[in-house]
Amino acid sequence: MSALSLMQKPTYYRMASHINASMMVIPLLSEVNISQFMLHVLPNCEEVFGTCSWHGKNVNCCEIFSLQKTEEGYCYSFNSLTSEEGKHCPLSEVLENEGIVEEDDVKHEGCQLRRNTAVGTVTGLEVYLNEYNMSETEGIEQRDLNGAKVM
Repeated sequence: MSALSLMQKPTYYRMASHINASMMVIPLLSEVNISQFMLHVLPNCEEVFGTCSWHGKNVNCCEIFSLQKTEEGYCYSFNSLTSEEGKHCPLSEVLENEGIVEEDDVKHEGCQLRRNTAVGTVTGLEVYLNEYNMSETEGIEQRDLNGAKVM
């Protein structure tokens, strides 16, 4: 598991020493679905997000963030048409229309991009993360010491 925690694009080479040290264990993992494993150990949305606001109004973080598969595993994304929930969205059509899909277009439900048309401190997305349980970290061996990475 420490090998997986160090895996980071473009530095996958860091895994070599861990894999070499684990050669006896690797055959035991042949039946493990890595994607399912990553989903199983991913903190759920309620564990990650404290409070969120959009356009100055409090919103349920778990209603505006979606599960997203990336090169580094799974994460929660905001306003992404390539998230797990947005896989059905017609990217070319949505992007050609500047993110606008008619609200009554049931064929493309959930494909509307959120937009901000103002400036200021409370006009966009504001997110507060829950405090990370330090007893569940890998300590200084952990890639993101504070437990979160914003990309």
